[in-house]
Amino acid sequence: MAGSAQTKATVTRLLLVAIRQRRLLWAVLLVTLALAAIAASRARYTSNLAGLFPTGSETARTAQVLADSGMTQRLWVDIQAPGPAELEAAIPWLDQVAADLEDVPGITRVDFRFRRQPLAEALAALTPCLPQIVSPDHIQAHRNPEQIVVQAWKILAQPTVGAVAMFREDPFGVRGRLLLRLQTLRRLSGLEFSESHPFMATADGSRAAMHLATEIPYSDGAGARQLLADLNRVLVSAPEGFTCRVIGPHNHTIGNEDVLRRDLTVVSILSVVFLVALFFIVYRGSPQALWIPLFPLAGSLIATGVCALLWSELYLYHRPGRRPDWPRG
Repeated sequence: MAGSAQTKATVTRLLLVAIRQRRLLWAVLLVTLALAAIAASRARYTSNLAGLFPTGSETARTAQVLADSGMTQRLWVDIQAPGPAELEAAIPWLDQVAADLEDVPGITRVDFRFRRQPLAEALAALTPCLPQIVSPDHIQAHRNPEQIVVQAWKILAQPTVGAVAMFREDPFGVRGRLLLRLQTLRRLSGLEFSESHPFMATADGSRAAMHLATEIPYSDGAGARQLLADLNRVLVSAPEGFTCRVIGPHNHTIGNEDVLRRDLTVVSILSVVFLVALFFIVYRGSPQALWIPLFPLAGSLIATGVCALLWSELYLYHRPGRRPDWPRG
């Protein structure tokens, strides 16, 4: 009882001081609200879903596995040309863009060209590696002289540039059967690409693709936004008629943040408007009733400013029951 009485007396004295020093109280309140508004406006807000998953849950473990695998730190650049001829003429620009993308902060690797030499030279470079790829039993199974003669007659009947040299390098057709496995992979995966281009291009030769690896996690909203801005700044130099777009999980992160920010803004504005209208109606139009909803609004602003000073980032939403990670001094 003594402690309760002492607390009541202390609160009473503070209220009396506040009533007597109204100007000082208003000055302190306005300064506090201004500082809280500045801190809240400069806070870093995030929409990282991984932070909302229950600790040790299956969802949290799945998200961690995806993050560790690096699948969520991959981007693709889709480049669409007006036609195959325009894409062929833009190869120097594509090489320059690939080099410029490697210099973008946060990009660790750019995959574009898979061969630098003509197709015949690339196949010739594969021949010395066949003993390491194909087993000797497989080669012995196709050492049929009659089949080799038949294959030679087919090649000589319809001669093409470099056909004789290719036949001499691989008379048993081992290399061809090995490449057919890639055709099977392409057929099963539904991936259609052009073999005549030295880079990743569609079968009609009108679109090209670049694969990017980044060290910026998709859950980092600010980092993802800056990364995409830097990539688009490089791609803006595309020739006339070309369309470039970046595809990856980072786009979804930015989209989620924009939707959340917009929804929170709409909900906050509507809440303030209806709360003020409710008090105004209940108290029969008394202007003094407008002060009542201002107290929780001011408290919310001060609480947000204090949280912005305590934590490096704030979630745009909060999972009920989650304990905050208090800052350590």
